[in-house]
Amino acid sequence: MKKKLMLLGIALIMCMGVFSACANYGKMYTLQEAYDLGFLTTEDLMDISYHRHGVVLNEDYEEIEYTPTKTPETLSPKTENEIKRAVLAHAREAGMKDVKIEDIEIRAYYGTYNDCVAVRIRQYWHGVSLFDDEVIGGIMCKDLNKQLTLIWKK
Repeated sequence: MKKKLMLLGIALIMCMGVFSACANYGKMYTLQEAYDLGFLTTEDLMDISYHRHGVVLNEDYEEIEYTPTKTPETLSPKTENEIKRAVLAHAREAGMKDVKIEDIEIRAYYGTYNDCVAVRIRQYWHGVSLFDDEVIGGIMCKDLNKQLTLIWKK
């Protein structure tokens, strides 16, 4: 009897591990968080800014002459789905229980940098703070109209 209970306990622990692994769609970061954690370099921020705005500005709003190092292609449907699920999980953790996967739209893809995917997300729910102009790593990063540039890391 003890052996059966022990085997049942091991099986339950294994199942929980499988389900939690399946539910891990990665994590979303702001540009500042990704930069502070060392996921993005200043050059990565310059690429993202260039692809987002067509120009790179310094903290004094002066244009920096810059040629991007990467040209974003397209995201695979699998990656798009994982990003949407990560955004959904983040929204739910923040207490936004009414958010649905259909509410999340990836508006643009700015490239993959060191296993981090830069995307612009259109968010249709309230309670999301808007970012004004923000200087990160000496680069002016702008996000307006609830269309946030976020970094997804698996």
